[in-house]
Amino acid sequence: MNPAAVAAAWLLEYRRGEYAAFPAARALALVERPRVAAIPGAPAHCVGLMSWEGRYAPILDLACMAYPTDRAAEASPSYALVLAWQSPAGWQPGALSAPFLAAMAQVSDAQQCEPLPDRGLLPHLACSWFSFEAQPTPVIDVDRLFCGSHDTMP
Repeated sequence: MNPAAVAAAWLLEYRRGEYAAFPAARALALVERPRVAAIPGAPAHCVGLMSWEGRYAPILDLACMAYPTDRAAEASPSYALVLAWQSPAGWQPGALSAPFLAAMAQVSDAQQCEPLPDRGLLPHLACSWFSFEAQPTPVIDVDRLFCGSHDTMP
């Protein structure tokens, strides 16, 4: 019997007790108290832009994407998890609002589970799901998250 494959992932608690995971290889930094510039007319899930390493990174709010009718994005997050995503122009930084400190975890194939369909846009952004603390947790496709096509998803 082959042992289940294990991978490192960043876990972001986007809402108390609810998590999303991101491939460790895509994480660039965890920024405490990021300075955010608002973007007039941006979608509700867009917190704004932050300067990072001489570039601007959009900051998105997963809680707002999972529960779009609950609230607008948090204007000044406690943390921002900066991730690398592939655009047609090359690698770009993007960030996620993190109300709580994100942490590294080991994720195993043995933890794979069925998705939760009632989490707003998250099922459309996930490439797989696993069980963490007895809750289905999406592994988010970072490129899909930041490419902007989620604005037209069902």
